[in-house]
Amino acid sequence: MDPLLKISQILSHSYSDTKIKELFKIISQKELKNDEISKKKFKIDNVSNIISINTRIIEEFEKIIIELKTFRDHISIIKNLTSEMEKEADIVNLKSTHFLKQINTVYDRKISINTKQSWLKSFNNNFIIENEDLEILSSISKPVDERFFEIFFRVKQVYLNCEKLLVAGYNKAGVEIMEKMNKYLDMGFEKICYFIQQELKLAKYKSHEPKNDVKKALYMLSEKYDLFKKCLKTISKERQKLLSENLQFELIHDNPLTSVHQIKIQTYDLLRYTSDMLSWIHQTVINEKEFFEILFRIDIDSKSIKIINDLPNFCSILEYKDISKIVFEIIDNNIVNTCEIFKIKIESIIQDIENIETIYKIANLIQFYHFTLQKIMPNDSYLLNILRKKCYECIFQKYTKKKHFIEKSNLSSSHQLEAHLFLINAISELKMLYRSVETTYNSPESLENCVKTIIKIMLDLYYDLCCIISDKLNKPYKSIFLINCWETCEENIL
Repeated sequence: MDPLLKISQILSHSYSDTKIKELFKIISQKELKNDEISKKKFKIDNVSNIISINTRIIEEFEKIIIELKTFRDHISIIKNLTSEMEKEADIVNLKSTHFLKQINTVYDRKISINTKQSWLKSFNNNFIIENEDLEILSSISKPVDERFFEIFFRVKQVYLNCEKLLVAGYNKAGVEIMEKMNKYLDMGFEKICYFIQQELKLAKYKSHEPKNDVKKALYMLSEKYDLFKKCLKTISKERQKLLSENLQFELIHDNPLTSVHQIKIQTYDLLRYTSDMLSWIHQTVINEKEFFEILFRIDIDSKSIKIINDLPNFCSILEYKDISKIVFEIIDNNIVNTCEIFKIKIESIIQDIENIETIYKIANLIQFYHFTLQKIMPNDSYLLNILRKKCYECIFQKYTKKKHFIEKSNLSSSHQLEAHLFLINAISELKMLYRSVETTYNSPESLENCVKTIIKIMLDLYYDLCCIISDKLNKPYKSIFLINCWETCEENIL
């Protein structure tokens, strides 16, 4: 090849070529001559350099091989360690999985136990009564206080909760618990009844304001009608005794400290004396009514039911109408002895009065209080029956007494067969009585009814006397005498 061409090929190479760079670097370090020796030396040097370089390279490779072997050993060790760690990790994983399963099981059990404990607590609160509470509920030695009422209401609530068990399908449990609660309630009611009776016997209920515990207990006892009536009879018995004692005391003493109207026995005005007794009875009825309104916390006169209820909703009193009826029955029973005392006193007063006008005024006074008390008491009450009877019975009693007195005398007709003197005197009394009656009645109809009643009482009695006289006469004269008596009455009365 042409040297110039070789040179141009060499020069055509870029200096950036590493081989060219290396070549120029080698050439620059040597003083090259263009002879065989230089060429051989150059060649030998290059070969030795190459050998030296390759030797170093081999040595480096040997080092690398050693390092690689060491690295391989390390990798093997690491692999073995990793394998062991993986095995241990698998074991740990298995153990952890088992442990986690145990934890989950324990947690589930904990949730189940907590739920069951919550259910048990709820069940105990809603369906179980502690023995200590049962002792308070049933033992007579334990007081009837707020704690007792709290337990009683709880038992009542448990009894009502059993209905939910029955609805939910737990019939056996519901029935068993209901039977137990019913037994506990009966024990509570018995204790309440005993407590009320003991309180009434000890305190004799002289205060018109019963204790709150007694009121509350009686209010609750209204659910057990038999025990309720039993306690009311106890109340009635004590109050009946108290009222009769009070009236008798008033009739004997003039005590300004008594709570009802004072009856002044010292007065010689028998009309006033009768008025005082009737006023006392009227005030007593009002006081008794207020007493039971306070006791039952109701307004008896209200058209709508007004029960002041600070008890749980499920603890309600008897129907309002039943309570009103019971209250009035008790009030009527409470004043039976009082009525009997009044009855005896009125009969005694009538015997001491000769003036028929005074007797009528007493009858009218009784009628007035009958009308007044009729607005409070039922029409079939014993009190109103007594007043109704005594209203005209006092007039009948007076004329009956006169009739017996006249019967004892030798009754006979006059020769003219005219009406007897007792009939003429009776007509005169009737005229005087009519003037008194007329001033007390505004209604003509009421006046007429009253007069008719009085005339019937009087004429029925005196008719018997006229018949006694006529029976002593022969037939023609008998009829004439009776006709004359009738005409006398007709002319002067009708």
